Amino acid sequence: MNTTIPLYLLLAYGISTPCFLVMAVFNSHLRKMRPRYLSTANIIAALAAFLMIVFLVTDLRNTWQLNHSAGSLPFILFLSAACLLTLSRKLRRSVLFTLILIAIYAICIFREAIYIFFTGFSRDYLPSGWAHYYSTADLYIFVYAAVYLAICYFIAAKPVSRSSRR
Repeated sequence: MNTTIPLYLLLAYGISTPCFLVMAVFNSHLRKMRPRYLSTANIIAALAAFLMIVFLVTDLRNTWQLNHSAGSLPFILFLSAACLLTLSRKLRRSVLFTLILIAIYAICIFREAIYIFFTGFSRDYLPSGWAHYYSTADLYIFVYAAVYLAICYFIAAKPVSRSSRR
């Protein structure tokens, strides 16, 4: 199953949201709109995580191997919990909750790299036997992050009508 769209959305969220939070420290206008921005960014990231959950569950259903499903199940549960917690308006506007979400999404995205890192300390690890892979999509991730930042900024900067504030 192709999970590149939600993967890139979550990577863009993980890069652009901390950048926005750092910029908000120095700019008073961004500081005022920070709750709306965080709410928008966290909702979009939760939708991407939900899409990732759908792809992972579909992949689990298509592959009946027990060892593959046992490894993906905790990540599906983490992503599900993060999506459900994002439904709370107070939580999704919180900076601490946003940073926790970024960490959860990063762990779920880079689970294979984390596994390889920790198993690399065993004696059977032979890096000379591995092929070296250089990704060409790394530059595009920063472009996606900039676009994600701009979209969330313009959605959050949209003036709210007085009738919907109540």
